[in-house]
Amino acid sequence: MSTFLHNYDGANFMLDSKNNEAHPLIASLSHHPQYKDIAVLCFYPYKYSGMVDLIAHAKVAGVVLGWNDSLMLMPVIQIPALTRCLAGQQVNLTALSVPEVYKVLLDASKEWVISFLNAGLHIVTISLGVNRPGLCYNPETGKALDKAGLLVVDKALLNNYHDDCILIGLHDFLQEKYPNVILCGLVQGPDFLEEGRDYQWNPNDGSHEWGNVWVFHQVSPMPGQILFKIEVQLQGLDCQSD
Repeated sequence: MSTFLHNYDGANFMLDSKNNEAHPLIASLSHHPQYKDIAVLCFYPYKYSGMVDLIAHAKVAGVVLGWNDSLMLMPVIQIPALTRCLAGQQVNLTALSVPEVYKVLLDASKEWVISFLNAGLHIVTISLGVNRPGLCYNPETGKALDKAGLLVVDKALLNNYHDDCILIGLHDFLQEKYPNVILCGLVQGPDFLEEGRDYQWNPNDGSHEWGNVWVFHQVSPMPGQILFKIEVQLQGLDCQSD
């Protein structure tokens, strides 16, 4: 970062940590106070069950005393990441009914976020990838209607509706209980286009076509659009450039 800052004075950084990368990055940043006002660290629930878990890992990694109120943090709540974290805690979601799964994940998402909000950390914003389709999901029946009013039958697509419905519930909870917390939305698009088809890419298995899941994101709000009853103060854009 020092080389980049030398060439681009006044630049800010958003460090997007994956899996269990957050605690070594926290430890590293704590040794470089010159970055505390210009670097925001994003992290996810994949490997961290909450604030206590993250801080314990950061201490093992050699974090400097007093880092908690100086480093800027951005918890990013993603339901697939939370589901994987719960699986690591031996929570068997497959044994639960549809309404029970919804409640367990909603409650877990609240607990995860609250653990950081109540810890005296420098939380810049809470990132929620909230979209519109979750408003059309019924957590009691596990069914959803698409934009044409038809039942969603594709399992991967339905999972997206389900996860979005949970994030909307979390959004409403945070607005009511933590009105001063800045919420950040996220609009996701394809990583690249090839012959008119939309693809995502990740370092684990390379590129793959979005397929029916892209239908979900096509009806998501783009920057500048009204999000119905969903209100965020910041809006992130994660997609390829045209």
